[in-house]
Amino acid sequence: MSKTIRLVYVDGPALALYLSPVRTKASFTATISALMPALARAALSLTKDPTKADDLVQDTLVRAWRHRETFIEGSAPKAWLLTILRNTFINEWHRAATVLATEGMPYSEIAEELDIPVSTVMSRVHRGRSFVRSQLVGVGVAA
Repeated sequence: MSKTIRLVYVDGPALALYLSPVRTKASFTATISALMPALARAALSLTKDPTKADDLVQDTLVRAWRHRETFIEGSAPKAWLLTILRNTFINEWHRAATVLATEGMPYSEIAEELDIPVSTVMSRVHRGRSFVRSQLVGVGVAA
């Protein structure tokens, strides 16, 4: 795959290398397959559970595949994948906190379960409920 050079202006003209996006399934697969052990280690470090770590890696790969056009071939694939993995973990963790709150658990139990302050639980539940309310209003359902 050929790479092209284009002129970029940053406080005056400067040359920058423009790297082509990954275009084929084979090149994408080849790029990430060598990074699987690093992804598995990072996922296990975050989840502390092998089964959850496997699920996190799977979710990461699905998201990476879905957004492969944003990956620039020749850039840092490990950093890109680890960022996706970390963000996926954080998003799931936040979602779990909101679900626990909506299941009728007291905020104090949720805070203890997630090992976070009660005020953080309250804030996240409030933001989650506000988001759901705005989505319901957006589709014409009274909130």
